[in-house]
Amino acid sequence: MKIQTRQIAGLLKQPPAHMRAFLFHGNDIGLIHERALALAGLYSENLDDVFSVTRLDSGAVENDVGVIADAVSSIAVFAKTRVVIVRGRGTELVEACKLALTPRKDGTLLDGAVLIVEARETTTRHAIVK
Repeated sequence: MKIQTRQIAGLLKQPPAHMRAFLFHGNDIGLIHERALALAGLYSENLDDVFSVTRLDSGAVENDVGVIADAVSSIAVFAKTRVVIVRGRGTELVEACKLALTPRKDGTLLDGAVLIVEARETTTRHAIVK
């Protein structure tokens, strides 16, 4: 589902319950990061809690394409929801995001987790957006 710019404020206040993966993309790195953190704050009271929040960058993803899938499959220890925040260039994140967003054998997808991707240097035509 594509959210229009005018709908972002509403999304950052109360995202739809069925949405578990979010992509913030473009060239304004500061705005992308600010919105991603605002959204993450709705799912975790403490974004520094390493037992419920995982932060990954493109370096980690390049070394292991399954690292995002592993992170969203992890159980949050002290929180209801595991928050996974991934930052990097869109090109570097495509394959890892595809793998993470593939339904499991039991049909579940991001069960108990929220995936927030900050993809810089992208446009609406970029592969990660599609």
